[in-house]
Amino acid sequence: MIKLMLVAGSSSKNLAEFLNKRGTFSVTNVYTSLNSCLGELQTQIIRSDKFLYLYNPDNQDVNFDIRADMRALGVLLKDSSFFNPGELIFMLKSSEDSVLAMRYFKTIMKDTGYTNYSIKQIDGQLSYEAIYNSIMGVSTVKD
Repeated sequence: MIKLMLVAGSSSKNLAEFLNKRGTFSVTNVYTSLNSCLGELQTQIIRSDKFLYLYNPDNQDVNFDIRADMRALGVLLKDSSFFNPGELIFMLKSSEDSVLAMRYFKTIMKDTGYTNYSIKQIDGQLSYEAIYNSIMGVSTVKD
């Protein structure tokens, strides 16, 4: 099983349950945001094979701040002795709103020197099935 860390806003718990039921992943750490849990994250030893950060502005709390979350990610990656997320997957819905979020993410990756990451954009609805398929590298063919 692939150990997965997950940050997906208000849908984090439901997405974690979906991914666990599939049997491919063991979701070990689930958070709604990095910034709101930074203190907790800094006191833990976190090791995972993959870290899925799902940015979906349609499904975030009103207090959610992508910029603050990316700063928190930078802090965690710079202090990597206790934080080893494995492959970091930044997933988002293709939209005008996602351009700024992607820029924040790329800036943090450059600043920290972290290279084990990918950015996956999903066209259309961010369904749990589409998220799972994207993580697994399954492409869908439309007729």
